[in-house]
Amino acid sequence: MVLTNSSKQLKDLTVSEFLEILEKSNERLSETNQNRNDLLNSNQAAKLLGYKKSTIYSKVSRGEVPVYSSGRPLVFSKKDLLEWMENGRPNISEKKANSFLNK
Repeated sequence: MVLTNSSKQLKDLTVSEFLEILEKSNERLSETNQNRNDLLNSNQAAKLLGYKKSTIYSKVSRGEVPVYSSGRPLVFSKKDLLEWMENGRPNISEKKANSFLNK
């Protein structure tokens, strides 16, 4: 089994090389878990924002709320929702248009 970009196999690694690979692997796993913890479903987003679930669906369809995945089920980024609230809950369509014009 090859663990690095080189052709070294696990049995050929030094202890320090193995520990370095293990540390990098743990860092990637930690990043993955943080990203998973950032994702919210529509019920969680509604609770965070203080809206009813039906209001969330309406706001998503009008482009008023940032949504991570607009398929079924809806998936939201907690980080994006918190930033959106901090910025005064701007209309997402306006935000996209401004971003496009500022390129």
